[in-house]
Formats: sequence, structure tokens, C-alpha cells
Amino acid sequence: MERNMVRTPLLASVFGMVFASDISAGTITFDDAEILDFDDETFTELGFTFGNSIAYYEGTQLYLHDDNGLLTSIFTRDDGRLFSVRAGEVSGYSRLYKGVSGPNPDGSGELDYSNGGNPMHLELEEDIYYQLEGYRNGSLVSSLTSLIPTGLFPSFQQTKWGGSFADIDTFVISLLLPPGITSYAGDLYNWPWDGNGSQYIASLPFGPGEYLCEEWCAGLQFDSLRVSTVPLPATLPLLGAGFVAMGLIGLRRRKRS
Repeated sequence: MERNMVRTPLLASVFGMVFASDISAGTITFDDAEILDFDDETFTELGFTFGNSIAYYEGTQLYLHDDNGLLTSIFTRDDGRLFSVRAGEVSGYSRLYKGVSGPNPDGSGELDYSNGGNPMHLELEEDIYYQLEGYRNGSLVSSLTSLIPTGLFPSFQQTKWGGSFADIDTFVISLLLPPGITSYAGDLYNWPWDGNGSQYIASLPFGPGEYLCEEWCAGLQFDSLRVSTVPLPATLPLLGAGFVAMGLIGLRRRKRS
């Protein structure tokens, strides 16, 4: 009876080791990212490979932007294992402007222009979006489009996605911009001034609702990503140990009989 009592917890512990999920959680901070390829703007950190813009890279964030940078970053694990992305700290900025009918309503004349002889002005478009996508074996399994927290000095906001991006092999972050942006206007606030002290430019080919950008359009920044994985090297030894232990138990039974 005593032997059975010892054997039962032993078997339970073996099965527990073999079939338990050995989850490894961590945070990609982008502080310790190592660059793999300058030409492809490829980095690695915490066992993940991903793209990050180099032009304005300060070594502390994932940075996507349209001014000589990447609009999309693709995350994969170096060992090919599945992983989950649970949360991230996101921020951004906008230099995207939209044409609006009529002169500037504050009467300043700033960013006023004409379009086909009609008075127009530009308004800063702060609603910039980003998209997250999760893939498994080449198939899209989850997708999310969200507003970027923007402003003059935006702070990073913690965003949680729960299990939306669980057990995937590819995670994609993209900065989304309105289609059809083909012109950059330079520094809008240094447009020439007229004799009355009001800012003006004679004509721009942007009608109501059409977009243009200042020196660049927008930026998307991630300060961290919370990830979890099931490391293959950690589970294989446990699986082997489990089979060995069960084999020894079976051998002892046969010897007693």
C-alpha cells in the first residue's frame, strides 16, 4: 500500500512536468536591441527579430515613420516558436494636414491658401491610426486597428490586447496613412507673409478633405511590448525525463512480478 502511495505522486509529478505549459514571459523594451542589418533596418532582442527605422532611431523605442523610415515592422521568433503579444506602450505624432473650405476661422490667416480661386485653409489632422496583425502558418488569425495617441508632447499609453494575439508565429505593426498623399509642403509655418502680417500662399492643389504633409506625415512609437512564449529547448528535456522516469517505473513493476 505504501509503495502505491509513493508511486502515484511520482507519476503525477512526471506528467505534470511533461504536459505543463512552460510559459516564458518577458518585455521587449527596445533598450537592448542589437542591429543585425543596417540596410534592411533589422534588429533583434529577447529572441525576436523585427524591423525598426534607423534614420531617427535613439535606441530606446520602436519607431515607424514615413520620412526615410519603415511604415511596417514584422516580428518573428528566432527559434520559430509560437508566441503571444499581450500589451504595449504606444505613442505618436502627426504632421498630416487636411484641406478645409474657407479661411482660417480664428482670423489669423495662418495656413490659408486658395484652390481654384476658392479660399481654403489647412487643419492639422491628429487622428492617425496603426494596425496590428497576427499570423499563424501564413494565415491571418487576428487584426486590430486603433487610434494613435497623438499631441504636441504625447506620452506613452499602456494598451492591453488580452488574448487577441495569442499563439502566433508572426506579429505585424503598421503605421496607417490616408491614401493618395503625394506632396510634402515643407515647413508650413514658414510660409511667406503678406504685407498685412498674415501668412499666405497663393495657390495649392488640395481641395476639401484632401491631405498633404508638412516635412513628414506622422510617427508611431512603441516603448515596450509584453510577450510570452513556449520555449522549445525548455520542454524537450522535461519530455525526455518524463519518458525515462515512466520507463523505470514500468521496469521496477516487471521485476517485482
